[in-house]
Amino acid sequence: RSLVLDGFEFSDSGRLQIIAQLNDVHTKPQRQTKNLLDRLAFQSELRLRADIQMPSMTFEKLESEHRQRTGDSLVDATWEELSPQLSPLLGLGALQGLSHRVLELFSEQADMQPLQDTLLSVGPTLIQCLGSMAGRMAENTSSHASGPISALGGMSNSCYLWRVGGPGLRHREAHMSPLVEDP
Repeated sequence: RSLVLDGFEFSDSGRLQIIAQLNDVHTKPQRQTKNLLDRLAFQSELRLRADIQMPSMTFEKLESEHRQRTGDSLVDATWEELSPQLSPLLGLGALQGLSHRVLELFSEQADMQPLQDTLLSVGPTLIQCLGSMAGRMAENTSSHASGPISALGGMSNSCYLWRVGGPGLRHREAHMSPLVEDP
């Protein structure tokens, strides 16, 4: 399984776009195949696009599609539109309450598992995007609070980067100068 997510900020429209691509590859046991190409049982792909209104962080637009391919349909498999199943999430916050609502909608539907898994990753992706946006705002100000984002940083152990002994905290400790000098 591979899941790739990325965010893009539209500075002129007050929205953020998160794009996700999920790829699951399922193989047959090696003892059941004669050559490497026969090992593919099936491949499942899902694409998701979420437009998030800022600063309310609500879903403005959600689009998704899915396809499943086998060795016989690698070239001509068609995409199935999943956007209509996402309509209950429009207007909902992309952070608070999202996981609960996604599980409520999709946990009983085995065929929606890839969509559910991808949607559960939107909140953490949004948090990472917000950190990048905050960093740019802090670095662009001319006040005494300006400086590298590492000066602001996260709380200890709030994520992998800010773990105790990790690169974020090490960098902040090495480069932070006190705001007030000791006499």
